[in-house]
Amino acid sequence: MSGRLREALHGLLDRWPPGSFERRVLSLEVLPEAVGEGWSGSADAEAVGLLIPLLTDPDAPLRRRAVEALARVVEGTGAVGLALLQGLDRHPACRDGLPLARAACLSTARWEERLAAAAPDLGHNSPGRRRAALRGLSQWPAEAPPEAFEVALGAIRPSDDFAHRCAALECAGRLLGGRTGEGELEALRTALSPRQRLQAEDAGYCPEVAWALAVAGGPFEKDLRDRVIRPLLSDTGASRRQSRARRRGLAALTSGSCPEADLIALAVKSVADPRREVRWQALWSLAEASWRWPAADWPPAIPQEPRAAWRQALIGLAAPALPTVGPGAAASFAMRYRLLGEACRHPGAERLEERLTSALSTPTLAAEAALGWAVLHRGQGLEAAGALSDALPNRPNARTRLASGAALGLIVGGGPAAGIVCALAEALVGRDPATRAGASLGLLAAGSGGTAPWARIPRNPGAPWARYLSCAGESEVFVNRA
Repeated sequence: MSGRLREALHGLLDRWPPGSFERRVLSLEVLPEAVGEGWSGSADAEAVGLLIPLLTDPDAPLRRRAVEALARVVEGTGAVGLALLQGLDRHPACRDGLPLARAACLSTARWEERLAAAAPDLGHNSPGRRRAALRGLSQWPAEAPPEAFEVALGAIRPSDDFAHRCAALECAGRLLGGRTGEGELEALRTALSPRQRLQAEDAGYCPEVAWALAVAGGPFEKDLRDRVIRPLLSDTGASRRQSRARRRGLAALTSGSCPEADLIALAVKSVADPRREVRWQALWSLAEASWRWPAADWPPAIPQEPRAAWRQALIGLAAPALPTVGPGAAASFAMRYRLLGEACRHPGAERLEERLTSALSTPTLAAEAALGWAVLHRGQGLEAAGALSDALPNRPNARTRLASGAALGLIVGGGPAAGIVCALAEALVGRDPATRAGASLGLLAAGSGGTAPWARIPRNPGAPWARYLSCAGESEVFVNRA
């Protein structure tokens, strides 16, 4: 499917020459993500050439997004990718991000090579370079040896800020990946002093995520849930610190394997929490959970009790047009897409299309209904896209403009690249930011055959449309951001 995205992107680039206002808007909105998605794992010199102007751009968030895209382009390409990266060291603006790209090249190499390549960057004076090296180790953690865990844990320095300390802690947890012994788990728990943990929590980081990653699927996971995660989720206090505890519990819950039914019920209950930030975190955690544990694909070995609880949670939160509207009716549309995708496969959702169609003309429901309708009509082309546009309100609000652009991409995905360009080009460079954001998401979905790579928490929170995914900027999602 990446070939279609490349064709569509070429069509847009041919339409708007370098230096034009439209090309600049395209770069700021979605060009790095589109290049990363379209040329993933190719080590293509053309893709690197498209990214070089962005890697050296004065805009720091754009540079960071370009580095993320570069890592995707060279992922798993070994010496070929490393050769493409050699000339980029001469650009000071992108040096700190290059350890991530180098780690991507070596993502399938032996761990001795990976650790040797990361060592100079882990000891570098630049905090940004050290964090990029840690991310490079943790993003491809398969079959990491014990020495990789020791390297990550050893990267925690008392002199570093909490962002670096939490990055090292999470890296160590990912490298363990469920193969944790008592000694390793105790090392993770004591890696930060009580004061450092409080600083990290106050700054919006969640040390418990590292623990959950370390024990995921292993013999210590149930004990961690019972002693740490369950008390966090059960905290009913109204103070800011107690609400943070519930948010940390939600973030940690979705870092492991599928939990017991009562923990799923606690996560669903949090959607109606008195604190708004907890409500949004619960919605995001359920969205992430639906990606990690899709109910329709669970193996028979999963007990029926959590399976039934999870299906009920999905169908209860999925579509605002359903009778069970509940407190999740204003959820972010990426979460809504995930839950709708699951609900469409649920035997209790036979009349879902009828309900979604009737909700399209209702301003308060149109955004979520548009996405649900697009899920059901994915890949059906411009005629179906026109039917969706005709059914929407005449003066859609910002959420609906955003959702309709993303829905349009889902519907035209799978068709010819020229049709994708025709459907989205004007909106990609329009004056309205919500319309541009929706078209950007639509381009990614259409070029990927309607698989919607934006349906999770954004790969890069620096993307301009990412704030729309976190509930239109109403509240920041509580995830580790290092």
